[in-house]
Amino acid sequence: MDAVLVPLRNTSLGVLTPLALGLLTVAIIVGKLLIGRSRRLNRPPAVPGLPLIGNLHQLKDKKPHQTFAKWSEIYGPIYSIRTGASTMVVLNSAEVAKEAMVTRFNSISTRKLSNALTLLTSNKSMVATSDYGEFHKMVKRYILTSVLGSNAQKRYRGLRDTMINNIVNILHSEIKDNPQSAVNLREPFKAELFRLALTEDRLYHEIREVCGSEMVMEEHLPQLPYLNAVFHETLRKYSPAPIVPLRYAHEDTQLGGYDIPAGTQVAINLYACNMNQKDWDEPEEWKPERFLSSNFEPMDLYKTMAFGAGKRVCAGSLQAMVISCTAIGRFVQEFEWRLKEGEEDNIDTVQLTTHKLQPMHAYITRRAMDHSGLQSS
Repeated sequence: MDAVLVPLRNTSLGVLTPLALGLLTVAIIVGKLLIGRSRRLNRPPAVPGLPLIGNLHQLKDKKPHQTFAKWSEIYGPIYSIRTGASTMVVLNSAEVAKEAMVTRFNSISTRKLSNALTLLTSNKSMVATSDYGEFHKMVKRYILTSVLGSNAQKRYRGLRDTMINNIVNILHSEIKDNPQSAVNLREPFKAELFRLALTEDRLYHEIREVCGSEMVMEEHLPQLPYLNAVFHETLRKYSPAPIVPLRYAHEDTQLGGYDIPAGTQVAINLYACNMNQKDWDEPEEWKPERFLSSNFEPMDLYKTMAFGAGKRVCAGSLQAMVISCTAIGRFVQEFEWRLKEGEEDNIDTVQLTTHKLQPMHAYITRRAMDHSGLQSS
């Protein structure tokens, strides 16, 4: 450092003056370029907030998806908010959501993970958390082939039925022990997952037995169009994850006619997309039969974006459809259901993208069944 400073001390003022003027000129030119670029960018409308914290104080309620939907009525389907030092662009219509997940996918496909999740996933080494690339495509292909694809679903049908039977048995036990109490619907599923974890070795043995033997199975799973409609309508209105996990733009791009600079976080508010009156007739009503009318094609079921869209669509969507529709059929066949009073309004969530803050409670009673297993008239 001294070796540099000594010559400068001996440098005449006449030499330093042009140097200083040159540096000042460069700074002015760079500043003008940056300001000009900023002015040229057509950024999304910004929701007014406070210095430093931005809009965090406006998200104190545990219904951020509803807050985002209300803002979309004021600022349009795409706008930006600030969460502290970060800027987030929120998308609130199926049109701009499709643009983000399909048309502009190559620019907005990088996962935004916390330091803790980056560590737990070994630097995004899981298919759901990895950035889109050769690794993601390879792992997803293997998972679909061996675990989540159509052939795997046929192989594991016995295991799937066993899991659903166990949950039904737990529900029978719950209402037997507490006939007048509302059942915590989160507990039966947690109990079954715990059971599977305890019997992991036996489960792997069963999977190997199933995969290694020739089993006579139905060529196609039974078609359940109405249950399919019920499933999608339920997810459309009561999605447990009303906001798609955050991604960020890793290069400058455009969405909805606005410029999105690289590094901007992007969130898709599925709740607002599925409550949009331009896309859905009476969106606030729970009407599964809407999907059975001639106005809808089978592919319209995926407008709910329950499993995402585009190249990052959830690898487990087929498995979720098969298990959920089968489970819904069993639950409706064996039990009568009534929500606990006030349960419909209990929609608080944990942060932005995860599950309900409080588990759903419902009163369930056994249906009267004849000896053939059919419901008595």
